[in-house]
Amino acid sequence: MSKIKKLLLILICLLVSFEVGSESNNLDDEDLYVIIVELEHNNKIYIKDATPFVTDCDEGIKRAENTFRRTPDIKLKSVKCKKLSKELRKEIKNLD
Repeated sequence: MSKIKKLLLILICLLVSFEVGSESNNLDDEDLYVIIVELEHNNKIYIKDATPFVTDCDEGIKRAENTFRRTPDIKLKSVKCKKLSKELRKEIKNLD
């Protein structure tokens, strides 16, 4: 894979991470989810979790799908939404 394509893949993953949108400043009462994308590029599969976290799975999935519709050379294989456990949420909150 050329250096430019690798850089493009990294930038796209970062874009997904930031575009998904964070609502993590208000962690107290809402469930938090992480969006996980599976990508195919040059016959290789990449799995990337998109941070920051979201409070609405459907919205996070739509944003990830919309991002990869604009990248014809990177195929979005799947998008998953996983709920963060209460223990992990406490650890994340303690990092702030």
